[in-house]
Amino acid sequence: MVKNFIKTYIWLLIIPLAYLPYRILNEQVLVKKYGCGCPQVTMGENGELIQIQNSFNANTITANVGGILALISLALIMIFYIICFKPKDLKGWALFALSTAVCALILFALASFFYYSQQWQ
Repeated sequence: MVKNFIKTYIWLLIIPLAYLPYRILNEQVLVKKYGCGCPQVTMGENGELIQIQNSFNANTITANVGGILALISLALIMIFYIICFKPKDLKGWALFALSTAVCALILFALASFFYYSQQWQ
């Protein structure tokens, strides 16, 4: 029984385990290539300052990576829940739905932390 729980819920660790390697990739590669998301100030024709916001930057990639990791984690949890626990009756499927909802909330919180803690301003 414990082995089934571990097989099922180990996938909650994908985002925390990816945090440090992604942080290094973000600092060393993505920010240098795509920019940090900071507004760039330039002079207009009449001498006024114009802020140019870079619409695609390292923050955009971080948001997408956090969301994709959360979706992959949730899908793997659902697959392994069905494989390990084999819900057959209404009670089993209700527990599956409850487990999926709780895991989705946890993964949403982890993905939000992943994104907000790695943003460039």
